[in-house]
Amino acid sequence: MPADAGLPTTVQVDQVILESVADDSVLLGQARSALDLPDDFEVNNFENWLPSFAACNRTKGSRVWDPSLIVQQAIQKARDHAPQAQKIADDLVTDRKLSRRVVKVGPIWGHVGGASLIGLRRRR
Repeated sequence: MPADAGLPTTVQVDQVILESVADDSVLLGQARSALDLPDDFEVNNFENWLPSFAACNRTKGSRVWDPSLIVQQAIQKARDHAPQAQKIADDLVTDRKLSRRVVKVGPIWGHVGGASLIGLRRRR
């Protein structure tokens, strides 16, 4: 993290291989080959996303990385955690949908069997 970044307050999603590379089929093919990635590797996927502090992400900017061991390690780390990250994202979407439905039906139902709808969700 840059020395002047202070305490990190904002985390962003950072792409190891930039989206601009995905827009160029030749560059994407070269990146896949150089980093030994499968042909179905997608840039806009959990396998290419890592958390990054905003200040660090800005420092990197739109720099396209040369294939190297550190880039391979970053992609491997993202790929290792991709299934878990995808599940968390799916659960978050499900929780949001449920919350929206509770807000819509809450005033109509109020309580179900003496327990609030939110209380039912928490006991899952």
